[in-house]
Amino acid sequence: MCKDCEIGIWHDYDFDKVITFKELNELHKIAIYKLEDYYDRRKSTNLLRFNYCPTCGAKINWKL
Repeated sequence: MCKDCEIGIWHDYDFDKVITFKELNELHKIAIYKLEDYYDRRKSTNLLRFNYCPTCGAKINWKL
């Protein structure tokens, strides 16, 4: 797994952005969802989750 694996696409009113875990930890503070909601695949959020990093191909671990 690369240092800054891309984990998904963040959808917002003004922009869509490919983000890392580090960015998710910062961006979730401005959203209506809790961090646990992003990790739970059963819940619908404003994050389109990747199963694998598009940069290095590593599997993304979505378990807390």
